[in-house]
Amino acid sequence: MRVPLYLRRVFMILMVLVVLSGVASAESPLKLRGTAGPMPFWLGSSLYNNNWKGFEQNDHSTNWWWFDTNYWCKTFEQYQAAGLNSIVYWHPHPFVGFIKLDKYPEARLLSDEETQRQIKMFRWITSEGKKYGVSIYLLIWNICLPPGMQKAHGLNEFGEDTALTRSYTRYVVDEMYRTYPDLGGLITMAAENPPGCTDFVKSAIVTGLRDSVTNSSPRKALPEFVFWTWCSYPEAAKSILDSYPGPKMALHYLQYENFFRPTADPRIKMTSDSLGGLKVVTMGGPMGVPFFGDPFFIQTMMQDLVKKNGGGIFFQGTDYLAGYAERWVAREAFERYSLNPYQKDGADYWQGRIAARYGNPQIAKPLLRAMIDSSNVMPRFMHLVHSQTDHYMPQLGMLLVNILEMPTISSYVFENHESVDAKGRLTPNMGLTWPNPSWGEEVLSIKQYVAGVRQIKGRKATTPVEIADEMERLCRSSMKALQTAKPLVGLSTLRKQELPNSMLLMEFNCLMGLHYAERIRTGLAWQAWKLGKPSSTTASVLKHLDASNEWWRRMSVLAESAFPGPTGGWQSRISVEPPWNHNEVWQGYTNISMRPSEMLPYFRRERAIVASELTKPRNIARLPLFPELDLPDGVYETVAKYDFEGAWPDQLEINPSKDAVTKLTSAPDRVIGKGRSLYCDSRVGKQEWNLFLSGRPEKLRLIPGEKYVVDFDYRVISKGKQSMPFAVAARTVLGGWQKDVGNYRQWRGAAGQVGHKTVTIEPTEFNDYHLFFSIHGQAAVSIDNIRIRLVVR
Repeated sequence: MRVPLYLRRVFMILMVLVVLSGVASAESPLKLRGTAGPMPFWLGSSLYNNNWKGFEQNDHSTNWWWFDTNYWCKTFEQYQAAGLNSIVYWHPHPFVGFIKLDKYPEARLLSDEETQRQIKMFRWITSEGKKYGVSIYLLIWNICLPPGMQKAHGLNEFGEDTALTRSYTRYVVDEMYRTYPDLGGLITMAAENPPGCTDFVKSAIVTGLRDSVTNSSPRKALPEFVFWTWCSYPEAAKSILDSYPGPKMALHYLQYENFFRPTADPRIKMTSDSLGGLKVVTMGGPMGVPFFGDPFFIQTMMQDLVKKNGGGIFFQGTDYLAGYAERWVAREAFERYSLNPYQKDGADYWQGRIAARYGNPQIAKPLLRAMIDSSNVMPRFMHLVHSQTDHYMPQLGMLLVNILEMPTISSYVFENHESVDAKGRLTPNMGLTWPNPSWGEEVLSIKQYVAGVRQIKGRKATTPVEIADEMERLCRSSMKALQTAKPLVGLSTLRKQELPNSMLLMEFNCLMGLHYAERIRTGLAWQAWKLGKPSSTTASVLKHLDASNEWWRRMSVLAESAFPGPTGGWQSRISVEPPWNHNEVWQGYTNISMRPSEMLPYFRRERAIVASELTKPRNIARLPLFPELDLPDGVYETVAKYDFEGAWPDQLEINPSKDAVTKLTSAPDRVIGKGRSLYCDSRVGKQEWNLFLSGRPEKLRLIPGEKYVVDFDYRVISKGKQSMPFAVAARTVLGGWQKDVGNYRQWRGAAGQVGHKTVTIEPTEFNDYHLFFSIHGQAAVSIDNIRIRLVVR
């Protein structure tokens, strides 16, 4: 009997689908699938403020998990079961902890016995991993030297591109991969010390890898080489990759340093195209924000990564806060969807996983809803207030001025560059090659929206109102689901502590999200009031600001019930008047340690200043900067005030200079407000530093051990060529300029800009500290309304 043609076609289509399905599950389109994290040894490296120093005790100890064979067998079993095949350990210069260094004995850090013990253990680790299909990769920086080489040859730790450095580095790379024939591969970059050290990488790193396979070497195949394009233009990256004959890929961030959108970075495809279609492995994950557990976010991202010619994923961040509540949904999602991004999972699959995880089927549906919605709150916020760096930590708090002045996803470029060149690339190449691309959604800033803008690049853009409303909807939905889930927690038979801990972190996300939704609304109301829009009143500004502060207070109580101690991290403390450029945003991040509740005094001071500014004419009202709020506790006693309207105060003196003009002025284009201001212009000369006003130590002495808050108004007349041309601080003649004191002491501004400056000054051991104002280079500024207050304890 002849089968009809249409049935044969249907059968053929079904067979193709079956085959494709089998390929998808048996052989992932992502070749490398694994995790990435720091190598847990110090080995003398001081990179990134001695970031590996905390592992120092591991350098000479065997009493920890690295030497536990049971730990490794269990880990490899878990990786094999999850379909993972790689582990990346990053370290600036790991070699001195793992090879004999016979050719360069001065580089040795460990004793012979310790070295032999380490070699034996790491050989076992790499060999055992291979049995499970798991390879270990090392990620290293360039150019880095260990302490022994520095001391023996009088070399710096970083950036010493010499014949000796190249020879040494080539040797240790060769020896590392010869000593460990089962070590999977090497990841490196032509950076960061210095950026763009292309020739060094080819001469020392690539050649060292090639040397590791010889007739006498136990390694029979070249290691995999992955070149991270950080600080390298495509031409340089291609020349490095082309010089290596073995298996290779490029590496790019999955989404730079933050999770904000369920897509892979468009620059991954741009990188692949620029390298002739080479596969690109990525690295990244949901770092920073306390809870993340949206599996479909990750699945969509993995599917998009395949479309962009991704070759793998080294994921990070799923172990963040693991001791409190593991991000197991994010981990399992990365495992599942990096192996097969096209799994046809619905909510029922992940509800089943939740039920199995906690032995509680009843809690699965509301908990999954809470997980998904709470995970998406802060990524949505990051579309409006955007900064792609691991220093961007909204959970540490941001001021209202940040909400209005930081870039959106549409206006952000990149942190540390000077310009975009004729080829559309960042220059100098200090990190990523291209500026922030279009992510498929354009987002209006608060200022654009209030001014009436509704489109970006000819298409309808998302508004701040929509962002705030969506954040609130996600928060309310998640909190409602959590309320449904809470009575069911007691029915759980497994992981009885992890479950409520995870739910607390979800609620943390929601309370923080409601805080920022109200901050956005405060910003909208403020800007509308500034422009005289009838829809906004001073009361509406304060109403939303009070609501945002209350949500932060509630979040603080919740967070500190779980983590009572201070938390370390980076906070935006930009000290110059907006508009801000990208460097000022980047440089404004400050490393701090504090509890969430410790931000409340800052927010209260901000509220008081905003209320005061709302009583002023709209054209001069301004939002406070961080230095105005970062003040010592205590009662303030005014020591001196100078408005330059009467006789010249004998506590102050103008410092004469042939290279600067300093005088009182009432010129309309120079004065601040009404009356007179003090004007200084150093453009007439060529002197580098111009000290134009100071206090007389005998009449206005700043006493050691006391704290003073100095604030004043200024008007920039000419900004000059220096990045921060103006400064205020306290100086001692006895101690010299090296002993200057004062926080947030420098500032800048556009010509015509009027601003307010606040510094806190704490004199130390010298008795002649006095206030001074200066200009760096050729610029001009007016100052007025100087106030000096003593903090009375």
